[in-house]
Amino acid sequence: GSTDTRGASQVRLNIWTHLAGTYNGTTLKLYVNGTLVSSKAATGNILVSNGMLRLGGNLIWGEYFSGTIDEVRIYNGELTQAQIQTDMNTAIPTPPTDTTPPTVSITSPVNGSTASASISINATASDNVGVAGVQFTLDGANLGLEDSTNPYRISWDTTTATNTVHRLTAVARDAARNTTTSSVVSVNVYNPPRLNITQPANNATIAGTTINVSYVMVGDLTGVDGVHLILDNGPELSDSDLDGSYSFFDVPPGAHALNGFLVDHSGAKISGSDAARVNLTTQVSDTTPPSVSITNPGNASTVSGTINVTADATDNVGISGVQFTLDGADLGARDTTAPYAVAWNTNASSNGTHSLVATAYDTSTNQSTSSAVNVTVSNTDPRSQVGEWAPTMDWPVVAVNAALTYTGDVLVWDGYDGPTSQARLWNPVTGTMTLVPAPSDMFCSGESQLPDGNILVTGGHAGGEIGTVNANIFDPAAKAWTPARNMATARWYPSNIPLADGRTIALGGQITSGVFADTPEIYDPKTNTWANMPVNTSTIHDHEYILTNLLPNGRIFSLGASPGVTAMFDPAVPSWTSAPNDPNLMLASSVMYRPGKILVSGGGNKNLSLNAQTSALVLDETQANPAWRHVNSMVYPRYQHNLVMLPDGKVIAVGGSTILDQSSHSGSLAAEIWDPVSETWSTMASMRDPRMYHSTAVLLPDARVLSAGGGRESTGTNYLTAQVYSPPYLFKGARPTITDVPAAADYAAGITVTTPNAADISMVSLVSLSATTHTLDASQHFSDLSFTKNAYDLTVTMPSDGNVAPPGYYMLFVVNNAGVPSQAAMVRLHDTQAPTAPTNLVVVTPNAADLSWTAATDNVGVAKYNIHRSTVSGFTPSAANQIGQSQTTTYNDTNASGTVYYKVTAQDLAGNVSAASNEVTTTVPAGPNPPVTIDFNNFPTPNNNLNGQYPAGVVDWGTNVWYVAGPWRQFTTNSISYNRAGITSGSFNFVSPKRLLSVRAFNGGTVASTLTFSCAGNATKTVSIAVNQLLTIQTGWTANCTTVTFTSTNGWDTNLDDLVYDQVP
Repeated sequence: GSTDTRGASQVRLNIWTHLAGTYNGTTLKLYVNGTLVSSKAATGNILVSNGMLRLGGNLIWGEYFSGTIDEVRIYNGELTQAQIQTDMNTAIPTPPTDTTPPTVSITSPVNGSTASASISINATASDNVGVAGVQFTLDGANLGLEDSTNPYRISWDTTTATNTVHRLTAVARDAARNTTTSSVVSVNVYNPPRLNITQPANNATIAGTTINVSYVMVGDLTGVDGVHLILDNGPELSDSDLDGSYSFFDVPPGAHALNGFLVDHSGAKISGSDAARVNLTTQVSDTTPPSVSITNPGNASTVSGTINVTADATDNVGISGVQFTLDGADLGARDTTAPYAVAWNTNASSNGTHSLVATAYDTSTNQSTSSAVNVTVSNTDPRSQVGEWAPTMDWPVVAVNAALTYTGDVLVWDGYDGPTSQARLWNPVTGTMTLVPAPSDMFCSGESQLPDGNILVTGGHAGGEIGTVNANIFDPAAKAWTPARNMATARWYPSNIPLADGRTIALGGQITSGVFADTPEIYDPKTNTWANMPVNTSTIHDHEYILTNLLPNGRIFSLGASPGVTAMFDPAVPSWTSAPNDPNLMLASSVMYRPGKILVSGGGNKNLSLNAQTSALVLDETQANPAWRHVNSMVYPRYQHNLVMLPDGKVIAVGGSTILDQSSHSGSLAAEIWDPVSETWSTMASMRDPRMYHSTAVLLPDARVLSAGGGRESTGTNYLTAQVYSPPYLFKGARPTITDVPAAADYAAGITVTTPNAADISMVSLVSLSATTHTLDASQHFSDLSFTKNAYDLTVTMPSDGNVAPPGYYMLFVVNNAGVPSQAAMVRLHDTQAPTAPTNLVVVTPNAADLSWTAATDNVGVAKYNIHRSTVSGFTPSAANQIGQSQTTTYNDTNASGTVYYKVTAQDLAGNVSAASNEVTTTVPAGPNPPVTIDFNNFPTPNNNLNGQYPAGVVDWGTNVWYVAGPWRQFTTNSISYNRAGITSGSFNFVSPKRLLSVRAFNGGTVASTLTFSCAGNATKTVSIAVNQLLTIQTGWTANCTTVTFTSTNGWDTNLDDLVYDQVP
């Protein structure tokens, strides 16, 4: 269908009228002479077509505009009324007419040359604007197609031409259709006589005992009197009529070789006229198909459980195999040995009528299909179709947040129970619940898994819709909380995103109601530190969590479901750019069902309707041009429902309200399962309590799904209950078992999974441990692992890197051919393999510290190189002598002086460091020093104390005075401050006397500050710096000195960066 909007204005005769139409995804508008005359609400996408775009006509109805259309403009976005009026009053400039023809000449072959066999014809062409193409001609007729790409050339098989002089030209064309023909190049074609066998083709298989041969004679045929053909080692057979065909009869089956050549009037072979040898096979034609019939089960029978489907098959020559099908789809693999049979687990099929067929194949690829056998599947256990919900459990909390731990317990906590959250730990095996109070209130906090199996919780609020800076870590083994270092910015509704290197990003959230945290922070669990990321995320202001997915390329797909806005976050740059969007993303839930492939469903647009929608869409971010694609809708409308990955690779939708209201009392009770292969939904059993806003769902290690919570919002019902769902796969036969699996595995490694069911395994899946709230599980990853079957185990290949599966604990399942999963085995995925050592370290420029080396390799990837310098040969690289880092294979040390020695190590994302490279040395002559800037961007561990020398050999910062901070406020890179509150004065020492020229300072406190810099032999520099002011301070010093003393009246709230120094001769 289509939508249009029409105005009342009429187009006046004999006068130009300006028309403009716009569409922004929600409204269609029509402007006449710059005035809006009509608008209409509309949804959907503009039709994408490779066909011709026609303006002013309708080919279907034969309607055409009777007038003139000129100056057409098409834009890829909606124009404002002011922009349309500017277009109306601005003429499209007329491009100048191009009347200059191109130039062209043939460069090879040369005029008067002789050609034989296949040759290349080449030409050069040029034009004042551009050459559109070159067409070669042979004797006035086009030779092949026009070549539109420089260099211009074509291949010419001269054996297809007569032995005489031929004329070649090249015709060049430009975009304005100006043409030029080159000078004629005359070429004398001479090819000696030769026989070409055109039929049969080489390596052909011929049915029957007759070989029909076709041939052509090419080249100089003067003196040719006949064709002689030889089959195998038989006699020469003459074809004297030269009609181009000959037949061999009564040829026995098997492999044969066909040869031939030309003869003269005396019957002698003409030298060099041999045809290329043709190898072929003849076989006795078998046109008789086999016969086949199904012997079990009988037609119209009723079946249940697992049965054997069997068939008889016969053939006049031999049966190569029998393939059984169930309802048109292959049932098992083709059986190549009698008796022909396949096992059918009817629990995996729906109750009702099904059709079985057997197809037999003989050795000549003849085939026949049996009569269909129709049977009725009647499995009395309906749970094999819809699953089963266990009895509802009463809980002491509304499970607003839930996280599965590597111990198998589930950590849950509630809201509105401050000043600390009364978190609980639920054991799915015993059903017991243990109180584990948290250090702070964590209502509407972010949560995620850490590489060591601990759980990081960020932000939240303690009432009043005011975010907190708190960060807490839960240790599942100790069942205890530990406060982590606070974030720089308060956040309520932050999204925690685990990264490939083990760090975690806190994204978005509100500082106070309606005031958003637009600067992400990144947490390093190795140093327990946070650092701001210099990127602004203000294009998504979501009053709840931003739904995020770490993609295989390291970028983060971000969906603000409340406003229906998307963005792509690249933490490596960092950058925040646009991402594919669709009107049906608003208020939807999402899940990444395969690496880079995202499913969203439900939600809706409150501006259009308060009813929740059933729509579902998928996005494949592994494609070159990803775009949202609609798939089959759910059966039930859902808003604030949870999408959970199952071990068999399918997705279950749990809960959700039927209206777009967080306080809703109306929810969808039936679960639905989505199959990513058929992209269809199946309705499952219904739960007792609706699970809507503030509900959670978690996949358990036994392959069941926990659903809990809901409520804690206005007039909505508080559901202090939980229920466990057993999917249909748990009622389709015995479960496979895992008897042994490594406790830990490296990326891309092959591990051995021991199982007595190896022959029956069809899938090995790796599923992340849930950490979910408000439909978001940013820790969520699913991998369908490749594997090979052995007699008693499987060799399974782990994910390639941390972007596919960030380091941490995962559930590993094996799934059998009936779709039944095992109990999960917990596997810790991490990278313990260090890169290889860099090699071939050299000093590029003599008497300088300009370094280059050959790249290291790593099982996942090298992240950076550490450069180490010493004044002693044979030194050991350490943090003390590290002077910098590089992400390339070069480094220029601007601070070197005298004789120095260098080594380089490689480091991967997991922090594994290689052995050292070879050592090199250079001598940098002393001389007048240009100004040098000390920044702290290469400091190896920001957000830590700055002790000792940095850079090595330049400045000594003492002990426990200074601190290197990550990006902070107006300092978008690392800077330094005092390392604790209460310090207002500190000093540092130049290792050898230097002159401090300038420094940048930033006051991040709440009051103005007075700063002083002093050093012996120079006047003290005193400046005032206002709140939030970034200031470059020139010292005006004239003498070298050693100890620089810095004072700040507001202490550590003033940060410094970019210290510039030189050395006075």
